[in-house]
Amino acid sequence: MSADLFGADGLDPNDIDRLAEALGAIEHAWEGTLAELVDVLTDTWHRKGRSEDEAAREARLVIKIVARHCGGRQFYLPVGEVLDRALRDAEIYHRWTRGESIRSLARAHKLTETRVYAVLARERKMRFERAQQRLPL
Repeated sequence: MSADLFGADGLDPNDIDRLAEALGAIEHAWEGTLAELVDVLTDTWHRKGRSEDEAAREARLVIKIVARHCGGRQFYLPVGEVLDRALRDAEIYHRWTRGESIRSLARAHKLTETRVYAVLARERKMRFERAQQRLPL
């Protein structure tokens, strides 16, 4: 009777097996992505002069940090110019919080001082809003 209720009385048991296999493959797709990320990071640090063991250790560490922060949820990372600009802006903010002058930052990144102020304002606002989301209500 329950099969009739859900319209499954004509469903082939092989279809159910194939569906279960497909869902299992989707569920574990992250494993391949994880292995790929570890390999890419390990190779990158190894090419920069780290030993193979040290490079692999650091790759695993970075993956653990990202997993602790973003694990269990989907998130978007841009590529190309959008990513480059976001990383540049984060670097400007980081260097400014360590005491580097606006003029020096503008020269280093080939920006006007006005643009550096705008970047800093946006970065500060983003960080403030993110911190506010973590406060208990």
